[in-house]
Amino acid sequence: MPGPGTGARAGRRLVVVVTAMLLVVASQLTGSGRHVIIGRSVRGRTIGAIVVGSGSAPRKILVVGCIHGNECAGLAIIAALARRPVPAGVQLWLVPEMNPDGTAAHTRQNAHGVDLNRNFSYRWARIADATYKSGPRPLSEPESRAAVALIRRIRPSVTIWYHQHENLVDMSGGDRGVARRYARTARMRATCLAFLPGTATGWSNHTLPGTTSFVVELPAGHVSASALARHVAAVTGVEAGLRLGSRAGCRG
Repeated sequence: MPGPGTGARAGRRLVVVVTAMLLVVASQLTGSGRHVIIGRSVRGRTIGAIVVGSGSAPRKILVVGCIHGNECAGLAIIAALARRPVPAGVQLWLVPEMNPDGTAAHTRQNAHGVDLNRNFSYRWARIADATYKSGPRPLSEPESRAAVALIRRIRPSVTIWYHQHENLVDMSGGDRGVARRYARTARMRATCLAFLPGTATGWSNHTLPGTTSFVVELPAGHVSASALARHVAAVTGVEAGLRLGSRAGCRG
């Protein structure tokens, strides 16, 4: 039987390996791709983005691999997306880690103990619970401020946030047909989870009407090779503007 902390150590090793892969990918990008610093964490770690495609592209897509440092399976999807070209008219922004201090510590929260996905300003509420601590005020954390600044700057048509440890797509708002189509391609359940205060998707969908931000809740553990291929295909559909079903309805 694995000893105490074995899962956490394995998780940290996976993050180190995938982060190294991302650094190699970023260093190899030329012409259509580059690495951009979008902010710094509480402890001064870089928050970076890999940008693929022309800055003049009318359709911007933002994909965030990890906002909770113990939910980082999305890093593998980011690495796979960074290795492929994007279609004409699309610029893809890939942010591996929005919470690098939490990733380094393998904790949900940032170095201040704040759940960044309760720290955004739309319908923020003070939460003292240690797991979901909201911070002392909206956007009190440098990581959430970096996310807001980036989203305001590029105004992505679609933003995808990877979380764990469920197996579903939360059609958080915007055009729910976009999230539903992603779920169908990735072979995941599409649903509308209960509203939560201070989330990134809630802020984005409220602040930028006409855009769509949603959460992909990956299962626990690593992303298998077959699942990885499905997620890449699902993002390709998002790039192409594909959607499925009702814009506002929650039926999957």
